[in-house]
Formats: sequence, C-alpha cells, structure tokens
Amino acid sequence: MFSKFESDEYCGAGASPCVLSFTSSQIKGLEKVHALKKGGTNIVAANMSLGGGRWTSACACDPRKAIIDGLLTENVATVVAAGNNGYTDAVSAPGCVSSAVTVGSTTDDDQVSTFSNRGPLLDLFAPGTSIASSVPGNTYASKNGTSMAAPHVAGALAVLKQTYPTEGIDSLVSLLATSAAPVTYTGTTTPRIDLGKAVTAIEPKPEADKKPRSFQVDNDLDVNIPDAPTGAGTPGTPAVSPVTVGEYPGNAPKNLTASVNITHAYRGDIKLELLSPTGRTYLLKSPSVSDGADNIIAQYAVDASDSPANGEWKLRMTDTDDGDAGKLTTWSLIFPTPFEKTTAQSIPDTGTLSSTISVSEIPGNASGPLQVHTNLTHTKIGDLRLVLTSPDNKSFTLKPYGSEAGGTLQTTYGVDATDAAANGTWTLKVTDSAGGSTGDLKGWSLGFPSYENQTVKAIPDKNYTEIWTKADGLSGVGSDNLQVYVHVEHQALANLKIDLIAPDGSFHPLKAAGTSGTSTGSGVFKKTYTVNATDLPVNGWWKLRVDDVITGSTGTVNNFVVRF
Repeated sequence: MFSKFESDEYCGAGASPCVLSFTSSQIKGLEKVHALKKGGTNIVAANMSLGGGRWTSACACDPRKAIIDGLLTENVATVVAAGNNGYTDAVSAPGCVSSAVTVGSTTDDDQVSTFSNRGPLLDLFAPGTSIASSVPGNTYASKNGTSMAAPHVAGALAVLKQTYPTEGIDSLVSLLATSAAPVTYTGTTTPRIDLGKAVTAIEPKPEADKKPRSFQVDNDLDVNIPDAPTGAGTPGTPAVSPVTVGEYPGNAPKNLTASVNITHAYRGDIKLELLSPTGRTYLLKSPSVSDGADNIIAQYAVDASDSPANGEWKLRMTDTDDGDAGKLTTWSLIFPTPFEKTTAQSIPDTGTLSSTISVSEIPGNASGPLQVHTNLTHTKIGDLRLVLTSPDNKSFTLKPYGSEAGGTLQTTYGVDATDAAANGTWTLKVTDSAGGSTGDLKGWSLGFPSYENQTVKAIPDKNYTEIWTKADGLSGVGSDNLQVYVHVEHQALANLKIDLIAPDGSFHPLKAAGTSGTSTGSGVFKKTYTVNATDLPVNGWWKLRVDDVITGSTGTVNNFVVRF
C-alpha cells in the first residue's frame, strides 16, 4: 500500500524522500483482504498503522468506510492506530470510522503514552511505548507509537479466534474490552487489553454429545457363517450382522450400497441379502455353482427407496452348499450424498450460470474437506471459473480460469468449508470469461464425509483396544475442525486415556487419564471432540485408541464417528 515519494510537496519541507500511502491504495489493500476472506482464507483482522487528520466525531464520509464496513460483515476487524499527535479528544482517520477498532498507546505502567491520540472515538489501549520492533538491516530497535499498539490488538484477536472459534468478531472485540484493565484520563476511561484474562474469560462451551450424522456405518465384528449340513442338500443356518442408522431423514436412497468383506473358500456357495428395518429383503448376491474363487470383497448397490432409512439394517449370509466354511470380517452400509443437482443447465457464453442445491439435516457447520463433484462439458474449459458459495455467503474457488482445451470436466474438489453453515442454499457459479465457447453443467453434488463404526469392543483391564473406520476416495486434506464422536461405557471413566490415530500414524489426544469427562466414576461417556487435522491425509484408516491405565475396572467402546 506504500510508495516512495521524493517531493517535499508530499513529504514536507526538507523531509523528502519519504514513504507514504494513497487512500486509494489503502482501499485496494483492504479489498484484497476482503477477497481473500470471501475465498476461504481464515483472516480475523487487518491492521492499519497509519492515519492523518483530527477527528472528534465519527467520519461517515471517509472513503475507506465502505470496505471497513464490508470486512466487519465478513467477520474481519479493521484495527487502526489512533495516531501520535497527542490529541486528548480526537483520533486520526481512518480510526474515526465507526466500524474500525481504534487503538491508542500505553506505557508499561498503564499510563497513556504522551504522544497517543485518545478520546471518545478510541476503542482500546495496548502497549505502544518502548516496543522491540523489527527494523531494516535484519535487526531490532525500541520503537514508540500507536503503530506499535495496534498490531497487539490484531494479534490478540487472532489468538481469541483460535481460543473461541465459534465466536464472531464483534464478540471477540467486546471480550477484549470487557476483560481489560481500565485506563482513566481527562474524565474518560478506555480499556487496555489483557490477553491472558481474555483467553480464560469465557467458560468453555460443552462439546455436543449428539452423534454426528454418518454416511458410512461399519461393523467389523467377526461373524462365522455356518457351513451347510453335509450331504443334506439344504442351506446352512443364516448368519446376520447388524448396523443401526439413526440420523438419516426419510427413506433410504435408490443407490444404497453394502460393502462386504468375507473370507470363504468357493464363494459361489454364499447367498447375500440386505434386510431393511421393516424386514424387507434386498438380494445382493445369488449363489453360483460356477463361481469357485475364494473370498468376497465387493460392493453391492440396491434401490432401497421404499424402506425407511432409520433403524436396524442387517446383512444376512447363507451358505447354500456343504464343504466350506467362512466368516464375515467387516461390512459397511454406505449412504451416498442426497444433495445433488441432476438437471442439465446451459452455461451462458461470456456469462455466469448459478446453480443451487438445498442442504438440510446436517447439524452445525459444513465439512473440511467438503466434497464438491462437478460434471460439465464445454468447448473451452480454460475459459471457465467455478466458485462455490455457502448459505452464509462464504466463497470457495474450485477452479480458476486456465488454458484447458474443450471436453468434459468430471472432478471432485475438496474444500475446507468448516467455517461455513451446512444447512441452506449452496450455489455453484460457473463463469465463462470469453466469447465463442459454449457448454452445459450436467450436474453437481455436495458430500459431507462422515464415517462410523458401531462394533462394540471390550476395553481390557490395564490394556488398550482400538476401533477403526476407513475413508476412501476423498479429495482434499484435513482441517482444524475434524469432529470425533466417542461413546464409551466403563467402571472407572477417569482411568481411560483416549487418542485419535490419523492415517499417517500421528496421535491426537482426546481425553487424558485422570479426567472423567461428562461423568464421574462408573458410567456412560458420550462426547464429540474437535481435532486439528490441518493438512493431514484424509484417506486411510482412522483409529480410536482407548487405554485403561489402572487395574481393577473394565468396559466397552460402543461407537466411534469421524466427521470431516
């Protein structure tokens, strides 16, 4: 935003050369911050250590007000130095803008720095006298000024956002003010920030114990499949393995999928069926005397739209011929995304197509990575830019303009949308930047990845157990808001240490031994944790490890969910 000026006309008599900033350049700088925020960059505050003029009342006419207002709407604070003129009742512009956070300077003993502007337009004080600051020459020097104080506030807001990620920027600024030390001068009091008090001022909100909605439910409890009676010509006793669905509204989808892993010699003996909560039977695999290969590792899709989604689903396995036995090692019931647009829409030449999908029944914020699948054809794909907008107007660029030739674009993008509301209307904007090319958006969909394992596993006394689920085929990387739901029952909850193990083998502590969580002593423990999985691979095995660190008690892990 700054430029070198070599004229005394701008710098003042005998003061050239100097470094100054045009107001128009400041606006462009703030507009860049605004664009980055809209594009998904996690920005909390923009610092402006500059200003001029003398203002005793709010300056509604300042040309920077519109963009400062716009940033506040996007939950970004514009933190502005009050100025170093020593005014007792005024600040410099743009600190006079009502939506800015205007900062004055104090000394180490909480006195107003003599040079600091102050008065009714001042929002906060921060240390600004004798501050160790970086200077040219790759070194440091002691500096004074409200330009030293303002960055303290911008940094404090970033720390508070990390501490209280669900709080809006207005709330965080208010928290800085209400937890601060009061500084009184000339009949006015302005708070001096105290970050240590601010980070402990809000009582931590309890994590929700409602289980997140899952789109894949696993059961990896081994189930033996009885062999058919020898020489009887009749099938063996069917074996079943259940999973329970409880968060999926309405009926099951047309492409409900069962993923099955069975060890069995001569797999043609096996008949597989899926039983709905109402007892309706869907044939997955018929027996076949000609299929003599071993083992069943397969996925089967059925139209289950005539059955309710919620309730107990069962995989039923029947051995129809004698001579071989086997067992089920794991199976999953997979609900594909219900949030999709399948109607083809034309992409206007040198225009923008806006296509919408309505999302409901997803509690809280969206996913990281949210899965955005697009299917389009175009005579010049490089002319296209794809941007996704959330229900609360967060924007995510999926594809920038490029140089690709014409053809088909079927791609799944993974974006960190954990700061965006899940429920509501999502919009995919496809913009054609150049004339002479045409195409169609064939369809698109949104996926909120969530994986659950319902296998009940014993927690051995003074030992550990692990329960796992596998994410596969996802695009993108992890975010800082991975949700991990844990359901444990134990005779001594305080004895348990619980960790999440990511696909790369890294450990992420959830519960330390010596804490009982939501209960004391013996009981049921249900809790959703938030884990920082930034940049971790999402595909692979996610494991929950539960350690019993003290002898004398036992229990079970009942449920484990990973929601991205």
